Amino acid sequence: MNEKPNILLITSDQQHWNTLGITNNEVKTPNLDRLAKQGTVFTRAYCPNPTCTPTRASIITGKYPSQHGAWSLGTKLPENEHTAGVIFGNNGYKTALVGKAHFQPLAGTEDFPSLEAYPILQDSG
Repeated sequence: MNEKPNILLITSDQQHWNTLGITNNEVKTPNLDRLAKQGTVFTRAYCPNPTCTPTRASIITGKYPSQHGAWSLGTKLPENEHTAGVIFGNNGYKTALVGKAHFQPLAGTEDFPSLEAYPILQDSG
């Protein structure tokens, strides 16, 4: 069988290792526990940066924040960075990024307007 496996990468903010039911029976996370039992769980993973933008950018580029340029929350991951999405797409996968990744700058520019820029960020209309 030459079918490609489905790949689902779930990341979260402030997720401590013992805030999942599979590692702490005082916590109830049945859906994440089921995914963990059927997939891969990393037991010795280290975060390259304490904030979300640099860490997510490192996950999809395989680079340290000092290499990919998204070194802090609100810094833009350069458009020309080679990402896992590009690699998967080149190999026949359909890819999507769902949720908040914070790959856009907090201050938009004419060339790169940002939905995360103020005052747009708080415009609930």
